[in-house]
Amino acid sequence: MQAGEVRRTHVLIEDPEAVVFDDYARFRAHGFETAVCTGPSCGACPLLHGASCRLLDEADILLTTIDLRDPNSRSVLRTIRSRHPEVPVVVRVAGRVAQHGFGKDELLDGCEVIVPGAGFIDQVGALRRALARWSDAWGMAVG
Repeated sequence: MQAGEVRRTHVLIEDPEAVVFDDYARFRAHGFETAVCTGPSCGACPLLHGASCRLLDEADILLTTIDLRDPNSRSVLRTIRSRHPEVPVVVRVAGRVAQHGFGKDELLDGCEVIVPGAGFIDQVGALRRALARWSDAWGMAVG
């Protein structure tokens, strides 16, 4: 980083359906640097195989889409939360569960939850709320 540059918050966007792929420039305009992966949907996620994930290791926050009925998605989110408790998580709940309410699923405790189809500004707002809550909980300023 050069003198005078402001460090941007690094967001890992895990999106199997590429719902937000066109929004990267928009995230940057709101102060976020983005990295993207497709998550566990294709079976290539290193977390499914016990390995670490470089993108996650470099992330300040995670924006993920999860189908709570999918065991791979649940496993990856559980792994992320146990290995990286310092990384706030924003979850878009996908599938029928989202249509009928996600209820009291313990996997979502502590996550900022939004529904599929949430607009771009809603996603940015959820990222900021999660970062603020994390900052309050860990007693640190977020860059």
